[in-house]
Amino acid sequence: MDYRIEELDAFNVVGIRKRFHNEPAPGEQSIPEFWTELRENGKLMDIMRYGNGRFEEAVGVCTNGDSKGLDYFIAIPTNLEIAPDGLELFHFPANTYAIFHFVGPFYETMSKAEKMIFSEWLPSSDYEPVDSADMEVYSTKPQDASDYEFWVYFPVKKK
Repeated sequence: MDYRIEELDAFNVVGIRKRFHNEPAPGEQSIPEFWTELRENGKLMDIMRYGNGRFEEAVGVCTNGDSKGLDYFIAIPTNLEIAPDGLELFHFPANTYAIFHFVGPFYETMSKAEKMIFSEWLPSSDYEPVDSADMEVYSTKPQDASDYEFWVYFPVKKK
């Protein structure tokens, strides 16, 4: 498994947040549909205007997870301290992250990635999860490409 442990300074992201349920109601939007909506209505381009150059593409941020679901932001790292109208700011505190690199068609690889992190790497590592948001960083390649790349930033601390 391709990963590294890295200390990151605090930083902000700016974007749009939506709550997703573990057991969605019929017709409730999925996270991929959320991405599609923001691409099609131009809001993703609006978000990207506020980026600080840290990443080429918007990121997915998972936070406030509980037994019912999680909050998911489509966002970009920013130098802003106040969110523009229609967007929200989210603060990542300084933290240690296990940063996992995955290659392969996104939807196929993401489900394997979660299993690898939680079922394989975490139990056998010297780290445990920290109650903080995690982040998915995407490449600009087509998501169905066999060489599509993405990274999962998972907050951890030494056991």
